[in-house]
Amino acid sequence: MDSTSGNGSREDVVSVDMNVDLAHTELGNGAGEVDAGKVSSIIRQLESRLAVGQVVADIEEAYSLYKTYALAKGFSVRKSKNRYFEKTQEVRLKVFLCNKEGEKHSKPKKGNRVKSDFKTGCKARLEISRERNSEWKVKQFHVDHNHELALPDETHLLKSARDMTVGVVGVLENMFSFGKGSSDALSYVEEECGEEDSRGLNVKDAYNLINVIKRSKIDSTDCRGLFQHFQNRASQNDCFFWDAEFNELGLMKNFFWRDNRCGVDYDYFGDVVSFDATYRINKYNLICAPFVGINHHGQNVMFGCAFLSDETVMTFEWLFKTFARAMGNKHPQTIFTNPCQTMSMAIENAFPNTCHRFCQWHIKKDAPSHLGSLNNNAKFKSLFKKCLDGCESEADFEATWNEMISNHGCHNNKWLNDMYEVRQKWSTAYYGNEFNAGLKSTCRSESGNHVLKEISDKATSLYNFVIAFEELVARWRAKEKNEDFNCKQGKLTRVVKHSPLLNHAGNVYTNAFYKKFEQELMNGTMANSRVSKFSCGGTSYMYEVISHETEQVRSLVFDTATMDVKCSCKKFEATGILCSHALLVFTTENVHKIPERYIVSRWTTNVKNKIEHSDPRTGNDSEVVYSNQIMRFTHDLIMRSKSHLETREILARCLEDAASKIDSFFVRLNSETNSSRHTGMNNAVSIMEAIGINSDTGGVDAPVESRRVSNAALSLCEISNKRKPPQTGESSGKLKKNPRDKFQPCPPQMSNPGLSQSVMPRACEQPTYPTQATPIMLHSIHTEINAPSQMFYALPTGNNGMHAQGATRDS
Repeated sequence: MDSTSGNGSREDVVSVDMNVDLAHTELGNGAGEVDAGKVSSIIRQLESRLAVGQVVADIEEAYSLYKTYALAKGFSVRKSKNRYFEKTQEVRLKVFLCNKEGEKHSKPKKGNRVKSDFKTGCKARLEISRERNSEWKVKQFHVDHNHELALPDETHLLKSARDMTVGVVGVLENMFSFGKGSSDALSYVEEECGEEDSRGLNVKDAYNLINVIKRSKIDSTDCRGLFQHFQNRASQNDCFFWDAEFNELGLMKNFFWRDNRCGVDYDYFGDVVSFDATYRINKYNLICAPFVGINHHGQNVMFGCAFLSDETVMTFEWLFKTFARAMGNKHPQTIFTNPCQTMSMAIENAFPNTCHRFCQWHIKKDAPSHLGSLNNNAKFKSLFKKCLDGCESEADFEATWNEMISNHGCHNNKWLNDMYEVRQKWSTAYYGNEFNAGLKSTCRSESGNHVLKEISDKATSLYNFVIAFEELVARWRAKEKNEDFNCKQGKLTRVVKHSPLLNHAGNVYTNAFYKKFEQELMNGTMANSRVSKFSCGGTSYMYEVISHETEQVRSLVFDTATMDVKCSCKKFEATGILCSHALLVFTTENVHKIPERYIVSRWTTNVKNKIEHSDPRTGNDSEVVYSNQIMRFTHDLIMRSKSHLETREILARCLEDAASKIDSFFVRLNSETNSSRHTGMNNAVSIMEAIGINSDTGGVDAPVESRRVSNAALSLCEISNKRKPPQTGESSGKLKKNPRDKFQPCPPQMSNPGLSQSVMPRACEQPTYPTQATPIMLHSIHTEINAPSQMFYALPTGNNGMHAQGATRDS
């Protein structure tokens, strides 16, 4: 290859073979020795190509060029972490490092095996970056190393140079399928594939690859058994949902399922979800990731489960979007996960309006490995714990964090700095008004994982694991049923027998939640606190509750007319239970009953006898959510009533009565619509006669100023339709498009109440009028005046089936 100039062009450099073997091929002189001149030429070309400011096509091209350069120079390359544009998963900066970058471990790791540490703190690197929607450019390119480089005949031993060809991988897979070990497979590769294909491949590479194959290759019989199980479940229950994702070879990659009961429970308790992806099934090393919630008794409730092959953004995003689809596109208000950047990005894309929180248990578990000697510092640990869940406000957190960092010299601790950047996800000081049901960690999921470890071993198939998992969920549901029965049979003994608030709470709340309410009431009324009351004007009053023990001040605003109360602790907003401070105010003001707005239905005994309406603030499709909620609610009633003839008849009569009332509603609605249309036509004729238009001929007796015509028309429309008239249009001197083109007439089928065809409503727009004196025809005036009076209604289209991949219906 001819050497290029110092500013070598991109085309010349790209012609270099990216997988060139510098110890052999044409660079040799025929005696197996390397031509140093040709190697130096390649190095110069690549250094020129990777100079600061040079453009590269993408990350892969930059990595390929740098890896070729490293192979020629004699060092190994590794990739560093990505840097992303804010609140996106688009990479803005990528760094490739010398493999010896970083520092040596200060202390040897425990264990009998001593691992060599080759890091020397080398600063050699390639850094590329880009602006949003622009090309990649080289930002930094450091070529100096602080260590000895590999000789040309040793480069094939470098870690980044040990790339196995497709042929080698195929041979190893075949050898594994025949039960051969890694050593035998390596010997066979060296004999059959030739020295060129097997150079750089050692026993460790073969062993690692075979382990990957073992973990990722799910037995086809196991898959068939699993799919058959879910197909049988789907055929027995239309509301059963399952879906799978496959790789390019057609092998199962990811899997999600949930039964009908999971959907019903999610409708009632899906406001807070705990998602844990830390447990792996031993046989295939798949991630078992359950979605868990809290029911009205404070118990675990299952929303669904997934098998995942990796922890990439794409995998998590597929799972979360599949979960939302399974739940009728209803997103949770808050989701708790283990700290994970890829998971955070997936949640932002799949659940944009959901509040994402990190599990505090995982943070406490990971902290010791990053804090070193600070683990033995009691003062530091106290401040760190306060930052987790002891700060009252954001300002309090900032002050505590700064004190912790400055007093203990933690300014350069990378883990603490990274945690500070995402403090909104784990510190309770930033929780605000988001509902979390009192949850702070994914311990709900982890308790299930503890049980899963007992039912899974290296020989457990996917089918057997799913069966054991369903038995676990059945035990959870049996406990819930037992608690429902206990709540119906009797109430807990009151601490204060004649307390109206406790009596009311005992009648509406479950026993488990009543205990919490009772404790809050006792903490408020029995605590030794100072209470001050100030008038805010009218019926509003300000209260200050000061604890004698901690001198903590809580401020409350209470309206005696509306019974509204707001406390600075925000406990009700977060957990759905009135705090001790609010209950103290209620007791002071002789409030004997909990206001309806402060009874959160998810904590009541009859929560499953109600249908919760979707909250438009969550961004959910209200029609889809409603359809799925009604469908699952009705299905649940069917399953509960099918075992007794009397309950079947009760449900049938209720459904027939509901159908009759719905038909009567649409008959009345269509009758009112037709009456409104006739009234509008009569008003139009009256208007035309009042302004001198001949309704028989459609002509105009005399020119009339258009603005006066518009005002007259609008005045009568206001009287007949009892609505505010629209403003006249701007004087543009041009005629507007005929409003007849903007509306479709109400179809004659609307008068048929039994029709199941859907007619979508169209918004009525303001009428427009000409701004010049022009002849106006009857048909044009008639359409303009009646446009605001036209009404359109959508008729019901019937039930929509739940989606079940590979099973029955689509939603």
